[in-house]
Amino acid sequence: MGVTMSHAPKRSALRLFTFIVLASSAGCASASTEGATQSFSCELPRGDTGGAGDAAVEVRDGEVQSVDVQTYFPGLPGKPGYSCTLQATRSDGESTWTVDGAETTVEFIWPEHDSIKIVPLPGGYKIDLSKTRSSFCGAGAALPEEMTILGTGAQCRAVWNE
Repeated sequence: MGVTMSHAPKRSALRLFTFIVLASSAGCASASTEGATQSFSCELPRGDTGGAGDAAVEVRDGEVQSVDVQTYFPGLPGKPGYSCTLQATRSDGESTWTVDGAETTVEFIWPEHDSIKIVPLPGGYKIDLSKTRSSFCGAGAALPEEMTILGTGAQCRAVWNE
């Protein structure tokens, strides 16, 4: 004659314990991400119509905090290349930030009337650079009309003025 043991009470207790742990973890996750900064970045390979580069957007609590776009163009053989660097943060004193719905517009104090628009997309951001001039660039370099960041560490999508 053998002894039969039932595991049903242990399974129920394990399920209840698992539920409590998961439920409390979910509560902690939402509390711990409040105020956290999310970074979205991408790299732009050199193409036929534009230079290589990269872009990044930092967001805290759903509000864009900073933007950084850089492009690099090769020089003549044996000569240094040229670059464009556009960087702005909410606290830099060199730009004015406004939010209209989901879009953020950054207006630069210098050069006057230059601005960019940052638009959220599912999983990333589009940076509209069409209202910037080459003031951010060295000779022979340019910024694209727009750059799209989807995720982090991905390849940027760029639209160049041809």
